[in-house]
Amino acid sequence: MKKIFIIFVVLIVLGIAGYFGYQYFSNPRVISSTSEPITLCIDPDGNNVFEKGTTAYNYAGENSDRTIEDSCDYFNSKAGILRETYCSNGYLVTNKVNCGIGSVCRSGMCIKGSKTLPVCNDSDGGISPKTRGEINTGVTAQDMCWTSTNKTDPESDGGFGPDCSGPNCYVYEYYCKDDGRAHQIIPSVNGCLNGAQK
Repeated sequence: MKKIFIIFVVLIVLGIAGYFGYQYFSNPRVISSTSEPITLCIDPDGNNVFEKGTTAYNYAGENSDRTIEDSCDYFNSKAGILRETYCSNGYLVTNKVNCGIGSVCRSGMCIKGSKTLPVCNDSDGGISPKTRGEINTGVTAQDMCWTSTNKTDPESDGGFGPDCSGPNCYVYEYYCKDDGRAHQIIPSVNGCLNGAQK
């Protein structure tokens, strides 16, 4: 009878430990945090890991705002680690967050799902030069207008802008390939406006 009682108590303790352990590992939790002092900070989503936000901020002595968006890192796992940035009492705080069991980081936020969910998401559904799309592979990039003379390197050839026209006008079109980000340079003979062919 004593053995049965001990086994019963052990099972109860293990059940309670398992329940609280599951609760701990299934909820998002901060695994590291950094902060830096700032003079201005605006973040509409606050420290909400279930919503993607963009934080505007600047340092002392700066005249222009900087921005940083919540994003996902996929260095170690397809589950991803969320980089959640928010304002707190004069500091810009960036937390690295594990989304927890049964959740993954996608498009800069924690969502319910497994590692099999695609990492890459393209709002215009692929190569669609007449529609401005936004691609997300943890961080976002938008289709852009590009004036170029040799279509080689955006850093050294021509420049990106809100529009272009003429024989050197192109749409720099992002799309998903093998669950990663790729791009195509598409001539825009009628011009480009806001990342889409006219």
